[in-house]
Amino acid sequence: MSADNGSDAGLVCFGRMTASVSHEFKNHLATIREKAGLLTDLLTLAARGREVDFERLAGIAADIQQRTADADAVVKRLNAFAHSTDHPLAEVPVDESVELTLNLYARLAAMRGVSFDPQGDAGVVVSTRPFLLMQLLLACLDAVMDSVEDGAQVTVTTRATQEGAEIVFSAGGGGQASQMAELLDALSATAVAEAGSGLVLRLPKNV
Repeated sequence: MSADNGSDAGLVCFGRMTASVSHEFKNHLATIREKAGLLTDLLTLAARGREVDFERLAGIAADIQQRTADADAVVKRLNAFAHSTDHPLAEVPVDESVELTLNLYARLAAMRGVSFDPQGDAGVVVSTRPFLLMQLLLACLDAVMDSVEDGAQVTVTTRATQEGAEIVFSAGGGGQASQMAELLDALSATAVAEAGSGLVLRLPKNV
């Protein structure tokens, strides 16, 4: 992967995920604003002597708290994604990278009713390039989305291997886009479509 092409592709990937996450964050803010407005209206009525259902007030307050927590989780995911660029090479827990990638991609998948079910081994660590790994996982998810029907559930299984780690997507495959091929080369990884398994991504212990 040339420096220029790799940099451009990284910016495109980062921009795409940032746009998706910011839309998700704005949706949470819109709901919080709506609920806060309703709460204000009800409290104004109560101040004027109107009877107000306090269970309803408590429910609205609980909704605001939940949406605030959800928005905080969205920001934390974006922050973790941004920090994947901190070190060119690092020890990376593969299952955590997979979980973060699935969460980042969830909104895009939900637009087609597709969901992901992460499974497998925890604590599988490889020495790799964190941001490029995220890019590769996102490229794999794109390949998966190209191969599944709307409403599908895709299992994503992380396993330790003698050589390093493998990530099995229960769907996906087809031709590799040039960008995926470049990422595979940069990470000394392989991705193959296996009958009965789906798309299998294999990572070495050390790049």
